[in-house]
Amino acid sequence: MAMMVDWEYFFPDVYFKHNRFENFPKEDLKKVIDSDGYWSPQKDFEFYMNNLKVDAKYFDEKNLGLFPKDFRKPIYSIEVFEEARVKLLHRVKISASEGMCGSDDEGGDFPIFKILLDGIYKIVEVDSGTIGNKDNKYQISTNKNIINSHRFNPIYFLYDWLMSLNPRGSYNNNWQIFAYGISEYDETLSYVDTFIDQNETGSVNAIVNHSLSSDNHSYPSVQTKETVRATLKDWNPFITSL
Repeated sequence: MAMMVDWEYFFPDVYFKHNRFENFPKEDLKKVIDSDGYWSPQKDFEFYMNNLKVDAKYFDEKNLGLFPKDFRKPIYSIEVFEEARVKLLHRVKISASEGMCGSDDEGGDFPIFKILLDGIYKIVEVDSGTIGNKDNKYQISTNKNIINSHRFNPIYFLYDWLMSLNPRGSYNNNWQIFAYGISEYDETLSYVDTFIDQNETGSVNAIVNHSLSSDNHSYPSVQTKETVRATLKDWNPFITSL
């Protein structure tokens, strides 16, 4: 049985070494730039998350035939997915950092950003027939940088988005995310995820995970863009290419 864990995350400053938005259609590009015409990671993340919104028809038991035949617990999975999506959409805050700033190979400075999971207590509006109450409202109650994980960890939304942006450290070094967890049995857990260029393509394409379990054993593993996306599709089989 899956264990419930409260994970506290630490995100070092990050450099998004990419230019993928240059190929965006004009209408989509407008949604990811700020008022000065610069690419905004905050707007880009919100654009990504809004594209993952689950259509209300998938919450209706009359439409169970739309799901793949081997997909288990379709309504439950879709509800878990959409609740996690809505929460993270309203929590992730990305701003320019005032911390360390490195330079590229030509000696020029590059912008770095700070990622925060906001602690919020608010009621948000959601689509009718999805996860809200009869007034289409959904309440979010969270603590800063804390994610509650049970079977599905919502951090995969953030990871899926990050894998498209070639995230690097402040000095163009390998970037990492750290997590400290407390299980429902009061066990201490931790892990560090390192974003790497596994195939030497010049872009981040894998995440090396080193986990420390409650028995003090380390368990390394590797995830790729494909396996991160597959984890999301385990909960929402209707995800298409983004």
